[in-house]
Amino acid sequence: MPIILELAFEDGTKEEMRIPAEIWRRTPKAVSKLIVTDKDKELVSVTVDPHWETADVDVENNHYPRRIIPSRIEAYKNKPRNTYEYRDLMHDSKTKLKTDDEDKDDE
Repeated sequence: MPIILELAFEDGTKEEMRIPAEIWRRTPKAVSKLIVTDKDKELVSVTVDPHWETADVDVENNHYPRRIIPSRIEAYKNKPRNTYEYRDLMHDSKTKLKTDDEDKDDE
């Protein structure tokens, strides 16, 4: 698989770099690549596979500096819900229901 990098610089520009899959021939476990940029541009962040084009199981390690990515369950817990989702159905099933006679007495 090729390595797709997105380089973000201090002036706000972004550059995409594609490193071919042949880089894995020497050492299939890990690779290193020296990236040379212009002297006046300072590198702020690097993102591996920014468009999710490759099959990556762990996307939490694709950013430098590291970004905290919420897990699927945290994202589900934090989504806005309506009032019906907050109801306690077990508590509702234990409450005593009013009969027709009690409704007439209330009026």
